[in-house]
Amino acid sequence: MKRYLLIASLFPLVFLINCGKESLPPSGLEFDIKSQATTRGHAQDAFVSGDYLYVADGEAGITTMDISNPESIFVVGNLDYVEQDDARAIFIDSTYGLYMDERTKLPWVFLADWRSEYPMIMLRLDETGLPLFSPMVFWANRCSDVTGVTIRDSLYLFIADEDDGLLIANPTFEITASYTYLYINQIGEAMHPPSPLSGVCGTDEVVLLACGVVGVFLVDISNMDSIHFSGDIDTPGEAEKLDITGNYCYIADGYEGLSVIDFSNPDAPSFVTNIDPGYGYAQGIAISGDYAYLAAGSGGIYIFDISNPETPDLLDNIITPYAYGVTADEEYAYLCDRDWGVVVVGVEN
Repeated sequence: MKRYLLIASLFPLVFLINCGKESLPPSGLEFDIKSQATTRGHAQDAFVSGDYLYVADGEAGITTMDISNPESIFVVGNLDYVEQDDARAIFIDSTYGLYMDERTKLPWVFLADWRSEYPMIMLRLDETGLPLFSPMVFWANRCSDVTGVTIRDSLYLFIADEDDGLLIANPTFEITASYTYLYINQIGEAMHPPSPLSGVCGTDEVVLLACGVVGVFLVDISNMDSIHFSGDIDTPGEAEKLDITGNYCYIADGYEGLSVIDFSNPDAPSFVTNIDPGYGYAQGIAISGDYAYLAAGSGGIYIFDISNPETPDLLDNIITPYAYGVTADEEYAYLCDRDWGVVVVGVEN
């Protein structure tokens, strides 16, 4: 199905921009754009928390959007914390409860910055859900991704740093009558795979690292007192970002599109399949239910049915100017695009 966006101009011309792919297999299920909102920077990654979407907005820091109605999203605030920054990834702990205080019950925001003097930033939220500039800083060099895993009632951060490798930290907090103090404690030494890290995700047993041209490396965290590399596996392309469901890892694999591996045996992960849609550079991935959403640069967003992980089915494709990253909830995908900001994608009515 081919789609077009009609753009009005001050000149007596009409331009048609192709907003979809033409040669898709018949699936019986199609997706479309529900709404869109531009941001001050170049949106790179996002995280859903309640009625808000928190966006790692490149050189503009962090942008907050109201998504209570996904078909009419809008920006409610922006925090540009330094002049030179490049916010690349964001994680919010919505389960463990690193709250600012007992009154607000709002979680902390963990922001990975690739270029600023604050490479790993922890921000608290005010009563309305907007970030405040009172950062706790974890020193690193060039942070490209961050995730969190709860292990035995403690939150551990896993930080992908292109220079320092994998950094592991344990945030702890102390609650007083008027404030909550957050402390960041690094666990062990940095771990260095043979190629710069661009992505990280994990479970309470294993962490998976996207390592570009050398594929995916796995870290055994089943015993936090003895963290070590376990297995690794190459992929057809350049592993940029990854997401997991069950024992399957879905990889945004550069020019090779979507790759899937089975890590049920972390010491010897196995290659499952690869689908190359043929257009764009895959650099962001999000899993929600039976769907995988792939952000593919100039290829926009690809949507796959992954109900059978061994044979993902390409359902649809929507072209946007340049898709960096994507996150998803139960019903919608939120695409981070260089020029369009955040684009909400869902099943057609």
